[in-house]
Amino acid sequence: MRLIPILFLCLPIIAISQQRYPVKIDGKWGLIDAKGTVIVQPIYDVVGDYDDEYAVVQKNGKTGLIDKTGKVIIPAEYVDVSILDSALFVVFDGENRRVLNREGSTVLETTYELIEVRDSEYLAYTQNQKWGMVHLSGREICPPNYREIELHQDRYVLTKDTLGRGLTDIMGKVILSPNFQEINIHNDSLFFYQKNNQWGANDRDQNALLSCEWDTVAGLNHNFVMVENSVGKCLYSHPARRLISENEFDGFRALSDDYVYCIKNGKTGLMDIRGRNILPPDYDEIVLYNQSGSFRVRKGGNWGVVAVNLGDESSAIRTLISTNYDYIAPPNGNITIVRKNNLSGVVN
Repeated sequence: MRLIPILFLCLPIIAISQQRYPVKIDGKWGLIDAKGTVIVQPIYDVVGDYDDEYAVVQKNGKTGLIDKTGKVIIPAEYVDVSILDSALFVVFDGENRRVLNREGSTVLETTYELIEVRDSEYLAYTQNQKWGMVHLSGREICPPNYREIELHQDRYVLTKDTLGRGLTDIMGKVILSPNFQEINIHNDSLFFYQKNNQWGANDRDQNALLSCEWDTVAGLNHNFVMVENSVGKCLYSHPARRLISENEFDGFRALSDDYVYCIKNGKTGLMDIRGRNILPPDYDEIVLYNQSGSFRVRKGGNWGVVAVNLGDESSAIRTLISTNYDYIAPPNGNITIVRKNNLSGVVN
């Protein structure tokens, strides 16, 4: 109970200690706190009010910037200083404007017309009505060559010029030159592009992974992509970096990062990321049974369990539980509950 008044007594002290008061000594201004401690030495002709984090100071007719602790962020050496963002500032020396960061390093010193902070870490700017982008450290990401630029997924910059769209990563590496109608980022090493209404794909080093001949592309998951043209549907495996199925199935659906369903004539089969046909398209339904290459399968209304030796190139199929049951539950340890004709049993 005695702690309560102590806490309330401390609150006003904390609030007062955060105040800053102007003080003038020998004709120069500085700041002190509520205890009289000098936090900004009286060396300035003017000390402005704090705007959230910063205050403008003037000395010998020049302007600078200090933070709440009194640290000099921008020395009083400029004709004008403006706050662009919490970590970016525009300075004018009477002839040129530059953008500086909190460390005083130059982020942008080229002549620019417009500047915009993007996602707090990047600065977009125009030069000769073309957009470019730099990191707040000053590292160039995109030169001012583009009609439009847009941050994408925090890792890429989509660019657009008269010839089309392009893609650059935030380190400044050009992944796709601005020559395309559309761009689709599948993952960090697979990039689809559309040109003349056809789709192709490159890796991040601009090596061709798929020729530009596909009417549609559809990512099934991280590893599998279905592509289609007038000839038929094909399946691309990103780990294999190639087409693993060409015009032999009616469609595909992802089961996991390692397996994909292959549909043909209304029946379902299974293929792995290497392109091996694990199970032929003979089943009505296939469900993963365990992580050792076993699958529950339904055929003709009945369920069974089959196993495939994943290390065997032949992918020989073994029957673990015959396809005679109305239902087979997922395994529970070494046993599985099965049901047939409304009766239940256990298989081990």
